[in-house]
Amino acid sequence: MIRWPIFLRQNRKSLAPVLIAGTGAFWLRLFLKLYFVKTAMVAFRHPVMGVKALLRIQSYRRSFEGKRSIMRKFVGAGGKYYFASDSPGFPGPLFREFLRDECRRRGALTEGHGQEYIPVQTVFWGITNRCPLQCTHCYDWDNIDNRDRLGLDQLMEVLAIFRQQGIRHVQLSGGEPMARFDELVKLVQAASPSMECWLLTSAYGFSASRALALKEAGLLGVNISLDHWQQDKHNAFRQNGQSHQWAMQAIDHGRQAGLLVSLSLCVTREMASWENLMAYATLARDRGVHFVRMLEPREVGRFSGMEVLLDAGQVERVSRFVRQMNSGGRFRDFPAMVFFGYHQRTLGCMGAGDRYLYVDANGDMHACPFCRGGMGNLLETPYRDILKKVQERGCHLFARAQPDAIH
Repeated sequence: MIRWPIFLRQNRKSLAPVLIAGTGAFWLRLFLKLYFVKTAMVAFRHPVMGVKALLRIQSYRRSFEGKRSIMRKFVGAGGKYYFASDSPGFPGPLFREFLRDECRRRGALTEGHGQEYIPVQTVFWGITNRCPLQCTHCYDWDNIDNRDRLGLDQLMEVLAIFRQQGIRHVQLSGGEPMARFDELVKLVQAASPSMECWLLTSAYGFSASRALALKEAGLLGVNISLDHWQQDKHNAFRQNGQSHQWAMQAIDHGRQAGLLVSLSLCVTREMASWENLMAYATLARDRGVHFVRMLEPREVGRFSGMEVLLDAGQVERVSRFVRQMNSGGRFRDFPAMVFFGYHQRTLGCMGAGDRYLYVDANGDMHACPFCRGGMGNLLETPYRDILKKVQERGCHLFARAQPDAIH
């Protein structure tokens, strides 16, 4: 059994997630490597294969990240440690299964077991068609309605399908999931015994009492949309004069409830300057945010037919900024960050039924929230039949990720 150093052990009942960098992160990386080797040895049933799997993945990561691993920050909470908002915490059974799945992906490549079923790592799941906002970049605009098309019983059916298929990480979205709060709590209660649950929200209705109720139901973290550090520009983007205030309050409510707190930023062309990114990161640090995830605008939803894609220079600027923030040094007290566009261009796309997929509030499965195109409804067609179609179609923009890539 791998024992954690005393200074890395946590009180599992603690309500205060903490960012870990520097020496603490060094020891966590070391113990994570040992944990991975042990898990890989079990998966491959051979000790040498466990070490080879670790070395191969390290070499692969360094080919696009450089010699300094970007995994230099972790967030500790409840006796577990997290390096991203879409990966399970370690140590624990969910993270062990996550590593075993990655080993099986590697094994399928080397041993010819290409038909072996491996569950996706994460499902982004829209649970409501309702949303009180009219956000400029809404990807789900065509589904927004003043009523929900699926009842709670049908949502529970969809959740049961996820559980049967071995999915262990779900991000609850919409529409705006807080518009369906009572049912949201019931879904988290039903899912959390076997899945890590995150909430994706604009912060609408995310009060202190509701944050605590979701935490008690089993919610792990909250991803709060904040698309500009300046109040007036964020409000204009969301077309709501209170949106920025809601987001700031939601950060505080989430932290006080003991939730992991992440900000989600749609990096527009105007936002993609070094000055804006630094101001945004500074705000996140000062508010005690744990993670920041940066998304590229896509020509879907309300952005359909508009020229919103970042150019090559802007993509490189955002990628360089995120690498610098994660490298430690004078930025060690800043949140851990991820820019999916960087990984899509260097690793390939991990959506489209590879590591993740998207299920909308009608039960239709898509490659991801931004690769629109339902390939089948989970209440009408078997999950794996739809999954096969999604995988065959793939991502609209990027090649499929290679099996070596661990996110």
